[in-house]
Amino acid sequence: MKKIFFLQIFLFLSLTLFSQISEGGLPPSFLLSEKKSIKEINPYKIELKQDVNKLIYEDDVNSKHGIPIRIAVVIPAKYDLAKDGEWTKLDKKTKICRLSISSPGAKGIILSYDKFYIPYGGKLFIYSKDKGQILGAYSHRTNPNGKEFSTEIIYGDELILEYVDPMTGQLPQIKIKDIGYAYNNTFSNSVKDVQSNGFTNSGKCEVNINCEEGQNWQLQKKGVACSFYKDNYFWTACSGSLINNVNQDKTAFYLSAYHCYFMDGRTMNFDMIQFYFNYEFPGCSNSTIYPITTKTIVGAQLVVYSPIDGGSDMALLKLNSEIPIDYDVYFNGWDVTNNPAKSGVTIHHPQGDVKKISTYSSPLISGRYDDGTSKTNPNADWITRFSETKNGHGVTEGGSSGGSLFNQDGLIVGTLTGGSSSCNNRNGLEYYGKMWYQWDQHENTKYHLHPYLDPTNKVKKLNGLSNIPSQEKKAQPAYAYWDDNAGKSNLIIQLTDKDDKIKHLTVVNLRGYNAYKKSEGFTTNIHSIPSMGWAKGVYIVHIGTEKGIRHSFKIIR
Repeated sequence: MKKIFFLQIFLFLSLTLFSQISEGGLPPSFLLSEKKSIKEINPYKIELKQDVNKLIYEDDVNSKHGIPIRIAVVIPAKYDLAKDGEWTKLDKKTKICRLSISSPGAKGIILSYDKFYIPYGGKLFIYSKDKGQILGAYSHRTNPNGKEFSTEIIYGDELILEYVDPMTGQLPQIKIKDIGYAYNNTFSNSVKDVQSNGFTNSGKCEVNINCEEGQNWQLQKKGVACSFYKDNYFWTACSGSLINNVNQDKTAFYLSAYHCYFMDGRTMNFDMIQFYFNYEFPGCSNSTIYPITTKTIVGAQLVVYSPIDGGSDMALLKLNSEIPIDYDVYFNGWDVTNNPAKSGVTIHHPQGDVKKISTYSSPLISGRYDDGTSKTNPNADWITRFSETKNGHGVTEGGSSGGSLFNQDGLIVGTLTGGSSSCNNRNGLEYYGKMWYQWDQHENTKYHLHPYLDPTNKVKKLNGLSNIPSQEKKAQPAYAYWDDNAGKSNLIIQLTDKDDKIKHLTVVNLRGYNAYKKSEGFTTNIHSIPSMGWAKGVYIVHIGTEKGIRHSFKIIR
């Protein structure tokens, strides 16, 4: 997750009726004029004691054995926002409490909480020191029972919590338990890292999901999510997918791999697990900006699993929250016959990176996974070798574990355990636990998958299901991103409809002044605005098109 100036365009600010992690808006301190601005607060400093180079070396060794990729070190950090934060009254109606945490050298910081309770009317924002990334507003609906919780990664080594008091006399109970010190280069905002790798830490042979190879998999990709989860010592990344059930009731089941959560004696806290949906680049090329439409959900419960040893490496989770309609996800279908697929793909998040696609073009082979330490049951796995395609030679890496294997019909047939492929060994074999085996083949019925997806055990193939009824589905008509590279700075505005054209365009800052205005001379659906010297802050984009679409949205620099 790399970029040059940390230009996060996080969360098109919308409120839905569903339970979701945040509800948009801006911290009150952002809206103050220069004359009324408040002083900066001193951060609580948390130091990492481990040697980062040693951790990275260990991860490199572990990745060769199919072990999920570690992304952050857990460091204890006991803070109570209401007690340890600094309270400030902005005016007669607005009172805020701010608390800052820094961890020098971190690529990013993940916060975990013993208790996360926001009173009715209260709001919590979390943002990076440079105000380029904002999470929130979190409200009472985010975690109404106040139990353990986590909030997604803030990039860089310093963050600020800003609580907006409802002035009811009831204090929030935001009790930080520890931080995740992200050291994996996937989260770097270093100019050097971006120039050498682009906005990516996975292998250079990997293929982005929105390349030509992914054109026929645009529905399936919407179900695939990267999950970050925590044990006592590390945050780790794996892949997986939402999966449909015969009731087609949009129950948020998430299919992944057993070894993501239960290897090496680790104890998972499923209330802390984070699911990142739509975490991808809009195009084929690697970018220097963070994906603008990523959305998250926190918390799940384990439903059923099948172990690696003597099983088929599967875990089925159920998310604690309903998935909001505007997340536009897809509950993927499945095929639990034992018929080898002729061709297909895997969609995954190698190294915890943006969504990638790897293609296989020859029939799957039945077999078993055996790395000398762990061994599945005979014929419990599909074996495949990935093919070179137009834009690369997709493989799998640490972080791909749990990723879904799709057949030529677009249905899930397996979950990734591990293998030997890499950008340096592109013809290595990969092993996926068979859904056929996970379904009902194990001698111990407690490891069977079918009671949750089809209690009758009569259906062998099921198509996927969209979270948005077709008549309700509305694509964003336009989006924007900052392109800061090679000493240049531009704001790119692009229409989703390639056949439409921009007619007029205005960009306004929060004080109401036009930063840019143009009402003629457009010839395409994309426009680049020179933005060198533009101040950091919030801008509002107003756009009109030749087809009569009028659209406004916020963007943060």
